[in-house]
Amino acid sequence: MKPNYLYILGTALAIAFTMVIAEVYYVQVADVAPEVNRSTTLYCDAIWRMPIENERDGVVQERTTIPVFYCDITDIFSQLKSPECITAYMNISFCQMNIRMADGVHDYSAQYLCTDPDYFKLYRFRFLEGRPFNKTEMDGHERVAVITRDLADRIIGKDQPAAGHIVSINNYDWRVVGVVETPPIIATHCSRELFVPYMAEGLLTATHMEVTDAAFMVCLSVPHDRRDDFWREVAEIEARYNMSLSSHDFPVYGLKPTPIDLRPSFVSHYGRTWNDVGNMFDEIIIDEGDAAGSILYYAIPAILLLMLVPALNLSGMVASRMQRRLAELAVRRAFGARKVRLLWEVLSENMMQTLIGGAIGLVVAWIALYMCRAWIFTLFIGDLASVANMRGSYAVTSEMFFAPSIFIITFITCFILNVLATTLPAVMALRRPIVESLNQKQ
Repeated sequence: MKPNYLYILGTALAIAFTMVIAEVYYVQVADVAPEVNRSTTLYCDAIWRMPIENERDGVVQERTTIPVFYCDITDIFSQLKSPECITAYMNISFCQMNIRMADGVHDYSAQYLCTDPDYFKLYRFRFLEGRPFNKTEMDGHERVAVITRDLADRIIGKDQPAAGHIVSINNYDWRVVGVVETPPIIATHCSRELFVPYMAEGLLTATHMEVTDAAFMVCLSVPHDRRDDFWREVAEIEARYNMSLSSHDFPVYGLKPTPIDLRPSFVSHYGRTWNDVGNMFDEIIIDEGDAAGSILYYAIPAILLLMLVPALNLSGMVASRMQRRLAELAVRRAFGARKVRLLWEVLSENMMQTLIGGAIGLVVAWIALYMCRAWIFTLFIGDLASVANMRGSYAVTSEMFFAPSIFIITFITCFILNVLATTLPAVMALRRPIVESLNQKQ
């Protein structure tokens, strides 16, 4: 059978389009470096407070949220035992520190993140030099920093050793203890150039606030087999905290103390990623367990929906081809060919062309993702370049491209596409009487 190049091209474009969208969202939710613990990570940047009554006029305030402060980290989150890792960083959006460059004259404004040593346990950076700062340096208020390779090349010199180097940051001397590979912008919790301990001396100059006044993002890695223990711990801590409240605690404008509601305060990585789709995903993931948190839970319906229109278009192409082959099929049926055999031949021919088109589509998708990654990520995710102030990298890695789950889903979609596009028109053509098919004028 002569290959139908239009059918192969249509399949390739459908697969390429689906693959690009699937990969874009895959790199946001999959466990890819440096955010290798996304599937087990829960985030908390605000604590739900229960409705409270104003002592002066008896008005019941609405249920609201209050940012996580340093006292919450020490009084609440430090009590949790089930998470494998708990880290926190100041929840400041893309603020900058001025770093004196190698010429000793000019400054460079670098985006920084104030965090703790456990941050580098949760997020697996590739250290090119040195190491992360440790708890001793943190508790000693030492001015130490971890910087990216791009920042080291900019302020120290390209390919120059940076670990142990003393740099001037906001007119204070800081010691570089480690250099990491520049994280991609797509890793929103890691896309910074400078990482410093939030207890470091002199940090007030940059943040314009005391550590005790800063709002924090808390990140907890809770394995799925520990989730039940985790929620039990959360309930116990919440109960103890609320019982300890007294009328003299947190006096703010005559308001009574505000009991906390911790469970809805935690959001999974999937919940944060799909927040724009609807807040219902947060409830699904928390209430229904790990199955809802799987990328397959969202990827399969989305991909099938995306493939529906191309499948219908290709089905029309197959139907047109079957019309042209009616006479051929009628002659073969007249000589004793069975309908099942003819149907299998039609399906197998189209399956081969679908697989060829699918392979071409995968290659086209990979090329498009690599060559146009900045434009594609911005189109589907948002203006990452302006958010990150053009800092960081649009780098894509092999684990983003050759994701087994996406690869398998895409080829399963090829099969579904082939069945949808071939079976119905082929069955309808073979059910027509032989005489009618022979008399069909093409």
